[in-house]
Amino acid sequence: MSGWTATAKPSSRPRAVTVINEVNKRSMSDVVQVENVARGRSRAIVRVPWDDQLGSDRATLRAPRALRPQMRHAYTALAAVSLAGVVMTADEAEVCR
Repeated sequence: MSGWTATAKPSSRPRAVTVINEVNKRSMSDVVQVENVARGRSRAIVRVPWDDQLGSDRATLRAPRALRPQMRHAYTALAAVSLAGVVMTADEAEVCR
């Protein structure tokens, strides 16, 4: 591993969210490796599976409903943990006042 994953130090209260994109059977060993590094450094880890629709040059995504349920679930989870971080940060700011 290189970049921030090799040098980042865990903080007492991680705020980062790690998003692992294009997860599929071929990438699982890399996914597990990234998760092992991110664990303790991130408050959440979200896996976003690969959807073949998005890999096609001719594919036009007209609505989120067109995505596979697993992908919609992953993006919903990502939105939830992102929003929770905003709320947590606002609550922390209120305590500091």
